[in-house]
Amino acid sequence: MSAVLPTRQIFVSYSHHDAHWRGALFDTYLDSTFGDCHVWSDAQLRAGEAWADEIARRLQGCSVAVCLVSERFLQSSFIAERELPAILLRAQQGTLRLVWLPIGITRSVLEKRCPALAALQGAASFDSALATHPNDCPPDALDRARQLIREQVRAAIDPRGAELARLVSRRYEVQRWLGEGNLAAVYKARDRVLLRDVAIKVLKDTAQRDSFMADVRAATRTSEEPNFINIYDAGTEDVVPYCVVQHIPGQTLSQALRAADAQGGLPVQRLRRIFLRLVGAIARAHALGITYGNIKPSNIILSEELEPYILPVGRRHDGDRQRQAVVALLQRLHAAADAGQPPRPSDQEDLAYLVPDPFNAEFDEVDPLKVDQYMLGVLAWHMATGQLPVTVPDPQALLRDGVDAFAPLVPLRQHRPLMPLRLCSMVARMAALDADQRYARLKDVLAEPDLQDDLGLVIARDSYRRCAQQPGFDILFFARFYAQFLAGCESARPFFTRFADQPDAWARQHRMLKEAVLLLFAFAQQNDGHAEPNVLSRIAGSHAAMPASLYDPFLDALVHTVCGDEAAGLPPFDPECSRRDSAKALARYWRAALAPGIDYLKARSAR
Repeated sequence: MSAVLPTRQIFVSYSHHDAHWRGALFDTYLDSTFGDCHVWSDAQLRAGEAWADEIARRLQGCSVAVCLVSERFLQSSFIAERELPAILLRAQQGTLRLVWLPIGITRSVLEKRCPALAALQGAASFDSALATHPNDCPPDALDRARQLIREQVRAAIDPRGAELARLVSRRYEVQRWLGEGNLAAVYKARDRVLLRDVAIKVLKDTAQRDSFMADVRAATRTSEEPNFINIYDAGTEDVVPYCVVQHIPGQTLSQALRAADAQGGLPVQRLRRIFLRLVGAIARAHALGITYGNIKPSNIILSEELEPYILPVGRRHDGDRQRQAVVALLQRLHAAADAGQPPRPSDQEDLAYLVPDPFNAEFDEVDPLKVDQYMLGVLAWHMATGQLPVTVPDPQALLRDGVDAFAPLVPLRQHRPLMPLRLCSMVARMAALDADQRYARLKDVLAEPDLQDDLGLVIARDSYRRCAQQPGFDILFFARFYAQFLAGCESARPFFTRFADQPDAWARQHRMLKEAVLLLFAFAQQNDGHAEPNVLSRIAGSHAAMPASLYDPFLDALVHTVCGDEAAGLPPFDPECSRRDSAKALARYWRAALAPGIDYLKARSAR
């Protein structure tokens, strides 16, 4: 679903002698807004402003005009010469919806005085006029006027929502638009019987009625699954088919990603959690024999607790309709380019999440399981960068070049240098243009340890891998570490004096340290406390004579060797620590990753 409707305005035309009516109908009832429509009148102008010009500008920008028609209204020369002709012209052209209410004047009088206005739609079909003052108006007549204005405004700014509200009014109160994509629009509503909030998804393209309803029926199989939104009800009315689903307070993932763009993507910890939930949900659907084929941010709701929920309706499974949808998408993109306008957000998203597999279907059968995997890979990239991926650089080349029009995703580490290496590789593999290069099944993705392990541990392990890839690692890294350790911890020197003239002993010590770092990582990964035996039991036994006070300097020296020590003039061994902010972050992750093992060794050492 796209996130926001264009801003619409209601223009209120009235005589200042009827300001009390304007206040009764709008200032208190609509409180200056109606859904996504802003109510404007000249009461909002400040003295000294270009009054007539501003009124003309506002009138040209509105989608609804409400005229409070009274004797004073008809006598106003400004309204008669400037406002009303402009309103009537736009109403007759079909670019403005006109709503009028008779104030102290009957319809028959209006038909004589201003037949052009009387002939157009009125919000209140009263045989007699409303009272001159709202205080003198019967409450039911006042409520009726307000309700009719509401209905007319809704029909003007959102005809589909107005029709839906009419269709379901006996059971549901349609309250507001939530968003929409190219297939359907979604509204928040209130269930009058069960007294709960729901969401109603209404089909936009009625030619897809059969496909939509088949999709709704199939989606009931995942309705009760975790991270899928429940389906409550559905309707197959001739006018518009719809389904009623669980309402999740929150926002779409696409809205969250637009906000994340400024921060360079979602935080890695949040990304991993959301991604794990989504992959797990789709994997369970696959186990039930259900594929989705339309995984994208606008079809995912993030709750206020940041738990993702997949809209159960919106799957793609008809090859012919998919091809028609692609052609229609390309036509809309081309039309927007010709008009010098940006594409609609929903079209941009559909383009970014197009799957290459159907464009190679002449030679290879499309595997819907691999299609879902590709879209999840693109989604992971999108969440990591906050940017809509450019998977089809030239959309108009699609029909000519087919699968060759697709481009591989830019490597994640170009956007997020500290993104875990294995996660970067995982995303690239899931979103491979060649389906044969992807994982055999989604369950294999869930087995990726960097999705499950503690994030600090994952990032520290990556840092150690980068260090190991640097020239001279086996000599320079460990020589620099021991120089740091012994310089900063005088009490440790006696343990190493025997190595002074024994190069082989130093080399052996280097190998032991390399092994110790890996075992410290492994201990943190096991996460089973001080249970015995464990991966550090042997080291703890061989270093039992080492005082516990030496382990903190040991950790400091190791972190400084990896991340550098600016105060001591020590350069970092990990190239990603060349930036101060990265060095600080990595130092924090290293300490967190090694702390469990260091604490265990302290507990086992001499006191």
